[in-house]
Amino acid sequence: MASGGEELYQLILDRFKRGLLDPEFYERMRSFLKDMNYSPKSNDSETWNTMGNTFFRENDLVHALQCYENAIAIDYDNSDAHYNIELTLKLLKRK
Repeated sequence: MASGGEELYQLILDRFKRGLLDPEFYERMRSFLKDMNYSPKSNDSETWNTMGNTFFRENDLVHALQCYENAIAIDYDNSDAHYNIELTLKLLKRK
């Protein structure tokens, strides 16, 4: 899985500082991205999908897609992430 950990962390931190993420959600993502001993858990796919949604809402489609793809890498059956990938790819093709 190519999480892009440090870059994604900086983007998430920026959104937190601007008040776009609540503290609990920020802490969950921060821990997730900064944990050097990361081992996938069943709910991690949802964390990636939610991070993707954060980027998507700001029209940062490249990073949203990266997060959605990480969600699928953990849980291929994550239907929300599959849908989000499809939608994001359609929007990227329009640019």
